[in-house]
Parts: sequence; structure tokens; C-alpha cells
Amino acid sequence: RLNKYTYVMSGHLLWGAFLNAGNYGNIRVGKRIKKVHRVAWETAYGEIPEGMYVLHTCDTPPCILPWHLYLGSQIDNMQDSLISGNNANINKTRCKQGHKFTVENTYISPTNKRSCRICRRTADTRRYYRDMGD
Repeated sequence: RLNKYTYVMSGHLLWGAFLNAGNYGNIRVGKRIKKVHRVAWETAYGEIPEGMYVLHTCDTPPCILPWHLYLGSQIDNMQDSLISGNNANINKTRCKQGHKFTVENTYISPTNKRSCRICRRTADTRRYYRDMGD
């Protein structure tokens, strides 16, 4: 079924059906929508181990050529997106509320996600008072 919606271009096997906002292909498998590069990996190599991501060596999100895909961790995925320039948030200088991302105001989580300390403090305070009322 994958071949029905693919085409070859510049050494890639590209997904020609629906692409999401990140330019990754989606496909319905049973009742679920899955990313097509993950389905391509599973078709070629078998089940994806829990906690692993399917990454592209070619930095071409709609490519589903099995030898352009490899398994990696969340950290590998983040590093890959930083190196390839595909990380949409890297150039943001302010949070959604307009606070500047400075060294003092930026929290980096254990999963390497960046957030605003002012907004985190506000959310934690709201949660505390909400939970006190229960």
C-alpha cells in the first residue's frame, strides 16, 4: 500500500499523499494515524523498540526509503533537528507570553525542552492554589 502513494526524486522515495505541517507523511493503519516513515521502517525492519524514534539520514521528512532511516533516542532526534536546522523553536527569543529567553529566565528540562521560568512559576502557583481548593 505504501508504494501506491510514493514517487522517486533525487535519490529519495517520497511520500506523495497527505503531509502534516512538519512535512511528514501520515497514513491510516487500522483505526490509527501513523507517520509513514515509521510504517516504512516497520515494514522493512520490524517493530520499533519502545522509546526509539525513526530518524532520517537525508533530512528529507517525506522520504520513506528504508536505508535513509535509522533508529535513535529523543536526544538523537533533538540533536539531529538542531544540526539540520529543522528545529522551529530554536530561533524564538520570547515565550508565548512575550518574556525574553535569557540565561536567567530559561529553564531546560531533562528532555532538553526550553521553557520560560516566569511562566512556569505562574503555572505552578495556579496549580498550587487550585489543588488547595480541592
